[in-house]
Amino acid sequence: MAENARTAVYRVIALDAQAVRAREGNRGLQESTDTMRKALDAHEKTVLDLAAVESASQDSRATMLALEQDFERQQLGLNKILGLESEIKVRLRSGLTLPTHLDLADEHDLLYNIESRRLDLLGLQQGYESQDATVRAAILARFPKMSLAFVRAKDNTNVQSSGFSVAVEVPIFDRNQGVIATERATRQKLRDEYNQRVFEARSDIATALADIRSLNRQVAAAAEALPVLERLLNSAQTAMEQRNVDVLSYYTARNNLLQKRIQLIKLEEQLLEAHTALEIASGRFLPSNAMLNAR
Repeated sequence: MAENARTAVYRVIALDAQAVRAREGNRGLQESTDTMRKALDAHEKTVLDLAAVESASQDSRATMLALEQDFERQQLGLNKILGLESEIKVRLRSGLTLPTHLDLADEHDLLYNIESRRLDLLGLQQGYESQDATVRAAILARFPKMSLAFVRAKDNTNVQSSGFSVAVEVPIFDRNQGVIATERATRQKLRDEYNQRVFEARSDIATALADIRSLNRQVAAAAEALPVLERLLNSAQTAMEQRNVDVLSYYTARNNLLQKRIQLIKLEEQLLEAHTALEIASGRFLPSNAMLNAR
């Protein structure tokens, strides 16, 4: 539950940042649309120019509304995990940002003694030990029970007799074989489930580490692309003002920059989620994931 709540917080922060970027882009396009309408009325721009900016503005608005809807839904999801009413607004600490890089933990250290950290593996161990005791009890039940008693008797002529009575239950038929087979099968099932869980845990750790390595590279590549797109947008704006390119090219460059910024935020969110998956798989709290970065 704690890991789920923390992941929900990551998503709230990421969606809030994406929505902020989308609102900034939409606000700028709305201002450009108003300016373009005035220029059209003054016969300084064409209808095609106005149509290009209106189309870009509508696409930007659709993106903004979709992100705002996802943000509100994720806030409600966070309230649900925390056990709060839907009308309560959870206030997160201001100035939180998603990290752009996470250091990798040592794989051998995470794999070492994992059987004693994962609660599901510990539970299966206890279940196997309990079932093993049940099997032993079933095996003991196959042996015959014997009872010994001292018997005293007297008939109607007042003749008394005494002696010992020995009773032995002879397992003539299955000798408890059916019960033993059932309990052994249950024990084997627990053993197989345990081995499968251990294998999956090791595989999940390797997968999470590979995801973190890949996402670190993707985040770095997206961050490096932002200055290039910003320079391209500035060049397109200058060229548009000099009437060297059409308006559509400028707004395409502007939309590409906005989408790259949103993509970067999504990658940073995925990076934290992969780190959380690594914690769950290893059964260990990793200090490098203890808190988000503060501005």
